[in-house]
Amino acid sequence: VSPFSNKIYFQFRNFPLTSIHPNAFAGARAAEAAAQQGNFWQMHDLLYEQNLAYYNGGEPSNTWIGSTSPLSYFVSDAQQLGLNVAQFKTDYASDKVNNLVNADMAAGNKLGVNATPTFILDGKQLNNPPYTNEAAFAKIIQAEINKKTNTK
Repeated sequence: VSPFSNKIYFQFRNFPLTSIHPNAFAGARAAEAAAQQGNFWQMHDLLYEQNLAYYNGGEPSNTWIGSTSPLSYFVSDAQQLGLNVAQFKTDYASDKVNNLVNADMAAGNKLGVNATPTFILDGKQLNNPPYTNEAAFAKIIQAEINKKTNTK
């Protein structure tokens, strides 16, 4: 639980960079399909763990990232999470899930997002936030909260 849970609203948006990650849109669909069963973050975390393994020297053809049929990997992940696999497959292929990802991308484009991750705090895009330093990132968030609190 974040120390900011009662002070800010965190919203995750999909922004698959398909120009450099051909299966990124499929990965976003998998996470949103899992969300239909209340498991967005669990699927998100599995996908990112696999992504990190790939970028740390894994073989692309042995992952959803480099697969010509990533759904088989996503189904395996859905089984691992204990999801209803038939429902997962239906949701993955649905217009609803497709439209959710497309809406997120449209919102990101409107905001000028061009990379992931991108953080927007109080309507302003954070340039070069410290992604890997939680304490430094917390200072940025707290400073914005302080500005709001001190101006009221």
